Amino acid sequence: MSAKDDLYRLIQSMSKSEKRYFKLDTKKSGDQTNYLRLFDAINDMDEYDEEKLKKKFKGQKFIKHLSQEKKYLYEAILRSMRNYNSDKSSVAQIKECLLDARYLYDRGLYDQSGKVLKKARKIAYLFEDHMAILEIVREEQRLVADSKRKTIEEDIEVLIKEKDATLKLIEEEFSYQDIYYRLFNKVVHKFELKDESSHKELEAIAPFEDLAKQTLPQSKIAQHRLYQSLANYYQLIGQYEKSHEYHYKVV
Repeated sequence: MSAKDDLYRLIQSMSKSEKRYFKLDTKKSGDQTNYLRLFDAINDMDEYDEEKLKKKFKGQKFIKHLSQEKKYLYEAILRSMRNYNSDKSSVAQIKECLLDARYLYDRGLYDQSGKVLKKARKIAYLFEDHMAILEIVREEQRLVADSKRKTIEEDIEVLIKEKDATLKLIEEEFSYQDIYYRLFNKVVHKFELKDESSHKELEAIAPFEDLAKQTLPQSKIAQHRLYQSLANYYQLIGQYEKSHEYHYKVV
């Protein structure tokens, strides 16, 4: 596949409801008819054929700049899908809150910015999005410093402690994620490792028997990765009952 196929593959990956939303969203702007015609033409293709596109729209001005038009359409789809998914995706909701909070902060509306950050914080903690929590803490530190609160010193210390605790959770998540991906690579290539020497190779990745006995990590994401890793480990060494037990815990 080449970069020329990117737009085609993006359109073909969209659900019917996403396509319908994009078309309605584009029609609202009023002056994007070329986008919709190009979108429909590519959507109807069984495989991408640029020559067919040029032939279909021969004589029309926009087809002379097809690569640019495709680029604009690609970006328009992504913008539209951000809006489409914003109500469903916690990541999108947090990102929107952060952008709104920064806008309000830049205009000196510190109390309003703080309210938006509070909303972002609630979503981030609900979904245990620790990377987002770090961003929120950074914005709140800036806000506290510039709003000149009487409790500035205490508020800053609280935020520093929150930042430190969050960094520990992120480090924990990544350590278990590293184990998972190193092991996943072996699972992809071999369903089960038969010989003893291969079993010893697994110990170089992590002491799995010890991990199974240890206290669970704090983060739910880290717990999820741990269970996935143990399920894969026991599958690789042929202990299928234990593997099933951890697959069940993953679910």
